Amino acid sequence: MEHEPRRGRGEHLRVLIQQRTLTIVVLYVVCAGVWIVATDWLVSHVVESAHAVLWLSTLKGEFFVGGTALLLLLHLRRERRAREAHEARIRQQAVVLDAAAQHIQESEERYRTLFESGSFPKVLYDPATFAILIVNDAAVQLYGYSRAELLAMTIKDLHPPEEIEKLAAAFARPLPDRYNA
Repeated sequence: MEHEPRRGRGEHLRVLIQQRTLTIVVLYVVCAGVWIVATDWLVSHVVESAHAVLWLSTLKGEFFVGGTALLLLLHLRRERRAREAHEARIRQQAVVLDAAAQHIQESEERYRTLFESGSFPKVLYDPATFAILIVNDAAVQLYGYSRAELLAMTIKDLHPPEEIEKLAAAFARPLPDRYNA
């Protein structure tokens, strides 16, 4: 079965606006046609004077133009209010996202400071490949390698060859539930 890609919110909104615009245009054409035919028939059957027919036809045309202009104005005002409310929600979401990004940045800075400070050696590695990703200065001093050398190694390189099987077995065991939240 072929999967159709999901439309983004912007694409979905654009399609809805096109559909609403088409609906408004079709309704306008239908209402205008019904108005013209119905009022022309009514005027021709009710009024006998040619001068009165001309005057009523002009009046009904002006009434139709004025009425549809008023409806269009009301619709545009409603659309503007809806757009302004939508833009306000977007601005509000942007503020929340900015605050979250700031919080994440501050948290990352605190974590980095905590990781790099202190005399206890810390090594962060990829559990799938055992590649060393980050080390602190205490780890550099303890292991006697430069930072660049440590970052080119795996965690297995820091252990004696006879302990590598134990190390691999330890990493193969699942963590207790308290670590899998």
